[in-house]
Amino acid sequence: MKRTQLAIICAALLLGCAPTETQAAYEEDPHLQPPEQTESDVFALNMFRALVNERHGNIIFSPSATEALLRMLMQGARGKTAAELVALPMGKTEATTAMQVAEASALFLDTTFRLKPGITADTVISAPLTPQPTEAARQINTWAAQNTRGMIPEIITPNELKKGEPIRLIATSAIALEEKWLRPFHPDATDTDAVFTGADGRKISVAMMYRTCKYRYAEGRDWRAVALFYRTDGRKGEPGCFLAILPKGDARAFAGTLTARTFSSIRNALATAPPREITIGLPKIEQRTPAFSLTTALQACGLRHIFTSGADLSGFADEDLHLQNVLHRCYVKADEQGVRAAAVTSGVVVQKCADISLPPLIFNRPFVWAITDLTTPTAPYFLGLFESP
Repeated sequence: MKRTQLAIICAALLLGCAPTETQAAYEEDPHLQPPEQTESDVFALNMFRALVNERHGNIIFSPSATEALLRMLMQGARGKTAAELVALPMGKTEATTAMQVAEASALFLDTTFRLKPGITADTVISAPLTPQPTEAARQINTWAAQNTRGMIPEIITPNELKKGEPIRLIATSAIALEEKWLRPFHPDATDTDAVFTGADGRKISVAMMYRTCKYRYAEGRDWRAVALFYRTDGRKGEPGCFLAILPKGDARAFAGTLTARTFSSIRNALATAPPREITIGLPKIEQRTPAFSLTTALQACGLRHIFTSGADLSGFADEDLHLQNVLHRCYVKADEQGVRAAAVTSGVVVQKCADISLPPLIFNRPFVWAITDLTTPTAPYFLGLFESP
């Protein structure tokens, strides 16, 4: 072990659980109710595996923001389209959490779109989605920034609004949270030159936060995990936590096969584990994904009909509508004091074009011709190849 790293860990041991004036009130481990023996996060894990197997590099995904969008689309879905949405094994919506989670939803309607009664969202906004894509993108991105405390400044570009069929509706959901650690990391115990070994074996210099204290810790056959709780400050509901899982083997292979059952067993093990003293080393994180498509992952999870021309979204309007794309963007930051995170998900709903205009057919280069009829089995009267006048 490097001398510097050893010194940092010694500092973590010294600073670890010694309460300060600001920390003392938050040191007690939270009391948790016995965990539910259910797999309420099946859809979340199905999507996560699909994204891990589809995308390269870091994966950040908000199941909560995605499920909120799908529930918005469910309002206007009918027939087979609705049946596929209802069949998705999404999580519960009535859980009470002590985390300070801000959620918002919006429907951006093209200026000529008339929404049927009974469709609800936090905000319904008229925007020139098809005629003025630059202005429409500005309105959507402004809403995203306002509802994620500036963490997601942009979710859609004007070019995205110019693709394919006329855009009639964009359903958008946002989530933002800011939490303080129950047991903050002391800045003096952060090693600013720690080594992180990447998936490709490269050694990368990172700032590693250390703390030695009592945490809920559990391990299984191929994983070790710890729960780092957030402060509740007297708020009702279950306290949230940052659940960190360290696979004993390849992390991408572990993530690519992580089922809801395994994830639930990890959560249950931590929920019932007694606090044990352990030294934690967690890298400081700040990552922002570009806007990326969830369409392929959603299709892999069974949501297919809504993306086809046969989709039935007639609950929104009496038009031939289908979902063209689902865009997703996330931000997360973890430092010595706590965690900030946000996500925005947008579903782009388009109108199927009734008539597609054909390009001109100009015979201005060599062509084949015939003199014949079209319904009798007789040989053509003439066949020709015209190469020059």
